[in-house]
Amino acid sequence: MNAPFTPPAKVAAFEGVTVQYYERGHIRTALHDVSLTIRGGESVAILGTKGSGKSTFIRLLANLETPMVGRVAHHNMSVSWPVWARTGLIRGMTVRDNIRFTAQLYGRSPPQVIRSVDDFVHLGRNMDVLLGALPSSTMAKVMFATAVALNFDCYPIDGWLVTHDHEFRRKAEAALQDLRSRASLVLATSRTNFVHHFCDVAYVLHQGVLTPYDTIDEAIRTFRAYSASAETA
Repeated sequence: MNAPFTPPAKVAAFEGVTVQYYERGHIRTALHDVSLTIRGGESVAILGTKGSGKSTFIRLLANLETPMVGRVAHHNMSVSWPVWARTGLIRGMTVRDNIRFTAQLYGRSPPQVIRSVDDFVHLGRNMDVLLGALPSSTMAKVMFATAVALNFDCYPIDGWLVTHDHEFRRKAEAALQDLRSRASLVLATSRTNFVHHFCDVAYVLHQGVLTPYDTIDEAIRTFRAYSASAETA
């Protein structure tokens, strides 16, 4: 009798990843020999101060950048673009056509995704306005709602949502909490007040080096110590 089929595990893995940039005549190391495995359904916080390499980490996870050394591998895991990003949008197309194009690109039903985004953002007539004519905050809302509608396995999040639209913030945080029940969230942030609510584990990224901790509280304490040192330097 054959053993029951077990679907392959969903995993995103950083394997000895190093990234350097040449800036103003100097080489800056954004990430140094970073290794990390993100398993399906696991939500991870990457805590770091400004310039620590958080955004580089998120771009690598989202396949927007490639490392100089090592590799980032996705095994049976679909990964969204960074959810607050406005990259990948075509400003000369309408919002509706942008959503339709993105849905087709990921093999989803365009009418269903368009309906889901409109229900979330309430664009109304703006659905058929050229994207470039809309405020950047609206573009970010559209990209977030589209990512949610496409049901990825992993959602990279570079920083937290900053908006004066309290209703959208409430809906976005509820959507992320729902996503956490069925997908992985990877939150790169310098704000610690959301970490316990949305993440299972936490790492600290300092001067390009990623360090794991046994508890989220321990990671937060270490991060706050680094932050205090940076403020007094």
